[in-house]
Amino acid sequence: MAAPFISICIPARNRSPIMRRLLDSIALQRYTDFEVVVTDNSDDNQIADLVAEYPSLQIRYSLNNPKTEMGENWNRCMQQATGQWIKLIHDDDWFTTPDSLGAFAQTATATKAGFLFSDYYNVDEDSSARTRVGISTFRKWLLRRTPFSLLSENVIGPPSITLIRKDVLFPFRNHMKWIVDIDWYLKLLHSGAAFEVIHEPLVCIGIHPEQATKSYFRNPDVEIPECLDLLSGWPRFYRSLFAYDYCWRLLRNVNIRSEAAFKAYAAGKPVPDAISDMIRFRKSVSDTLLQQKMTSKLLMFMQWLRFNLGH
Repeated sequence: MAAPFISICIPARNRSPIMRRLLDSIALQRYTDFEVVVTDNSDDNQIADLVAEYPSLQIRYSLNNPKTEMGENWNRCMQQATGQWIKLIHDDDWFTTPDSLGAFAQTATATKAGFLFSDYYNVDEDSSARTRVGISTFRKWLLRRTPFSLLSENVIGPPSITLIRKDVLFPFRNHMKWIVDIDWYLKLLHSGAAFEVIHEPLVCIGIHPEQATKSYFRNPDVEIPECLDLLSGWPRFYRSLFAYDYCWRLLRNVNIRSEAAFKAYAAGKPVPDAISDMIRFRKSVSDTLLQQKMTSKLLMFMQWLRFNLGH
């Protein structure tokens, strides 16, 4: 059989009632040149039993044994894909309409870009309230000019709203939990992969308390090592105002006031000179000033200029 145009890749874990909604949305798609790949990190047979209920989708299912880290489950799923384009979608998300996949395919067929993403809806699982999210014209321009602008705001969105051409694909970092998507996007964009935006909400993102990322928010045991891992690929990251500001905000958000405190969470990773210098400077400034948004931004900018003039 010829390889499909799109591989829908679903890394799953223990959430068959939620994942049923996604499989129902796939079964409704009018565009049909696709395959479905499921890799499962579950503790029982619930996902395997669910997949068996959709014989028409001819899902290729595999159970991870032993279980993997989150990012590795995503990678394993994409590695099994045979399509020209990879449509990663998480088990708690779903296609907005029966024409969503067709809209992705139509844009992919017409473009030379290797990386597509669409507008989307954030859907509150409790109230069912929908909020449309999409990138602005200014942010699109800024993202093309400097990918590090993603560190100020993830204007692309979650991986579920992306479509990636297989020949430009990078693996996710297996151990990352908090900024795994930002790290992935930066590698794609810095590799020269052009992107295109579909200004139509093609995917719904389920917002609920069980989302793994909620437990990592402002957790220094997670955020600090992942920050250092991300920056290790860009030794002159401090040249970017966006990257420098990202580090500045991280120190504020997890309340780091000394280099010793930072190193305690760094998991043995080296601390960049720019961050050490930033910590020393912040130690000389009162908490009151640092908590004032405009004052903090001004201090950050002045320190960024000073550090770069010295390097």
